[in-house]
Amino acid sequence: MAELARRDWPGHVQALGDEVHRLYWGGGEAATAGPRPVDPFPVDLNQMKTELEVRYIREALVRTDANIAAAARLLGMKRPRLSQKIRELDIDLDRIRGNA
Repeated sequence: MAELARRDWPGHVQALGDEVHRLYWGGGEAATAGPRPVDPFPVDLNQMKTELEVRYIREALVRTDANIAAAARLLGMKRPRLSQKIRELDIDLDRIRGNA
């Protein structure tokens, strides 16, 4: 970032965007000398998917007072599949109900 800030970008924002893309996403060697920066967005897609599933399932359960059938309808799932996901993701229904 410091190197990019030192360079002159006279009204040519596209050149800056291209350089950032090359630096961070590997579209080619950067015009600046020096070590290649670490990817600023290391992503584990499986972890991200799991976190998203947990968040949406919990939200549906909160909105339905932990009624699995109603939460399944809200999520567009079948009740047995939602029950299975709740077990797989170790979602605590008592905690959602406020009993924990």
